[in-house]
Amino acid sequence: VYSMGDNYYGQLGLDNYHLPMISEPRKLMILGITSITVYKDSNFAIDKNNKLFAWGANRYLGINSKSNLFKPKQIY
Repeated sequence: VYSMGDNYYGQLGLDNYHLPMISEPRKLMILGITSITVYKDSNFAIDKNNKLFAWGANRYLGINSKSNLFKPKQIY
């Protein structure tokens, strides 16, 4: 999975909030993705083991966190 573009809310999953905009594709360190869904400034992915990962703007993630996720996090 590669990402590029606006990273204001961490939606690129690069674990770096100091990079507000990325113009070249960067590879995410998450392997075996079989499905990915994007909603506004948030992302959700399912890997080959049916594990769910999320990152980006917290207001759309629906998890118990007060901050945005700047890298993919497994959701249980």
